[in-house]
Amino acid sequence: MKKIQTILLIFLVIFSVEAQWSTNPAENTPVCVAIQQQSKSCIINDNNGNVIIGWRDLRDEPVFGGDIYVQKLNIGTGEPQWTIDGKKINTQNGVQLNLDMCADGSGGAFLVWQVNNGGSGNYDLYAQHINSDGDIIWSSGEIVISQALNEQEYPRIISDGFGGAIIVWHDNHILIGKKEVYAQRVDSSGNILWTSGGILVSSVPTTPGTIRVICDDAGGAIIVWVDSRNGTDENIYCQRIDADGNKLWDTNDVELCNAGYSQGSPKLVSDGENGAIFTWGDSRNGFGTSDIYAQRVNAEGTVQWTTNGEVICEVLYVQGYQNITSDGKGGAIITWEDNFNTNDTKISAQRISIDGNILWTIDGVLVANATQNQRLPIIASDDVGGAIIAWQDYRNFVQGDIYAQRIDSSGTTMWSENGLSICTISTGEDDPQIIKDGYGGAILSWTDHRQTPQWDIYAQNIDHSGNLGIITFVEENNKPPYSFNLDQNFPNPFNPTTRIRFSIPSERFTSLTVYDVLGSEIVTLIDEEKPAGEYEVEFKGDGLTSGIYFYQLRAGDPETSSGQDFIQTKKMILLR
Repeated sequence: MKKIQTILLIFLVIFSVEAQWSTNPAENTPVCVAIQQQSKSCIINDNNGNVIIGWRDLRDEPVFGGDIYVQKLNIGTGEPQWTIDGKKINTQNGVQLNLDMCADGSGGAFLVWQVNNGGSGNYDLYAQHINSDGDIIWSSGEIVISQALNEQEYPRIISDGFGGAIIVWHDNHILIGKKEVYAQRVDSSGNILWTSGGILVSSVPTTPGTIRVICDDAGGAIIVWVDSRNGTDENIYCQRIDADGNKLWDTNDVELCNAGYSQGSPKLVSDGENGAIFTWGDSRNGFGTSDIYAQRVNAEGTVQWTTNGEVICEVLYVQGYQNITSDGKGGAIITWEDNFNTNDTKISAQRISIDGNILWTIDGVLVANATQNQRLPIIASDDVGGAIIAWQDYRNFVQGDIYAQRIDSSGTTMWSENGLSICTISTGEDDPQIIKDGYGGAILSWTDHRQTPQWDIYAQNIDHSGNLGIITFVEENNKPPYSFNLDQNFPNPFNPTTRIRFSIPSERFTSLTVYDVLGSEIVTLIDEEKPAGEYEVEFKGDGLTSGIYFYQLRAGDPETSSGQDFIQTKKMILLR
């Protein structure tokens, strides 16, 4: 018996080590198949050719616990880069949940989660920093973000653009049941940069779980949430804070919508100009209905579009579970679950410009219209003005397969009618997450029930053409890149040298220029006609002082009316 177990163990280890992107939607790629239950995955791109996936794991504390584990997968192959079944991050005992992550700009990640160390309703917030090898940087253990009384919960984390991170959360330490909005900033070494316990962003009681946050591209953050300050109806509010934690917009917050009945589940994306575009579900047209609206707020906190938002979809019945991504031109693509009748739900999408103009068919284009229900859409940019949308699908009368569709900048679906299958196991999947892969495709992770009652974490890639499996990169087949792309410099922060990678899909006059924070040109690294391809340029910061610098890629035909097909700017930090 022992011999059989040993052979089985060797087989499992070999299987795990050699795991790579599957081409079969009934198989997929295992991320963690350890004993007990793994659930609630989150996924980020490390901007260095890999994705990092984190999850809640019960293998060590199956009854009264749950730990935080992470794994890194190579984007091209799907092969795990760290310990099989992941690395444990937390040192605290107790219930760990509601993990969120962001990239650190150097191939690693910042993580935040809430912990119950004993006692009902006593959740605290902890954070950790891991490097590109998955090793814990804050070696003394995770740092405390807040240990105030009562509950601190539903944390969200983003990069601050300076090598650190900003965290926001719901907090009721002042009065039980009054969940205010708090925020904290940490640097790469784990030093708390703002007031101990966090700064108060909004003192109005908020709806739990509604906070969302993005970087404002200037070292601060833009935050949105739902609260009931106007009475029983729930409305949408937002605020911007700078790198020092100061409020930049109205001290009473910016009101996005105060229409009748309630609004909920806001999401947001950068407008590329230090402002944001927001979307939400809206019941202003009567009890039992729900529509989709959107609004833009500029860098100064001024609402840009129609009061209470532009209509994205206002057809009969219920629309909801909306998500949003950038269209790459300052506008956004929004997707949602659409109930055209009382029986089935479908997936729709709409694009809106930075000026608030609806660019596709009124009330949206259909992304999926198969039999039964399509639900809970998620979305990622395809980097060429369109998006990849995935959802849970019940056309096969199972617990919820995962399907996906790519839609281009004109609103035309690019793959098979009603989408391509990502995962079709009969036992069902939960809580799918999506991230763009940087090559025009996407990678998804989810909680998988194929070994029920054990739950596992699985993942799957899909390329820009709708294929599952190993990505064949440019250098391997001499094909041109699929899209324009400007990568984050690596390493970042750097001293004194860093590398910048970019790609262009066809011959273009190309310039790559470095600027200081005042917009003064430091050096032009490239200024010439370039054939299609992927490029890497070294930048030396010799003679420059520590601080923030910007690099901008321009590619296009100077003789055209616009002069450019592609313009993108990214931030880098010289840290001596």
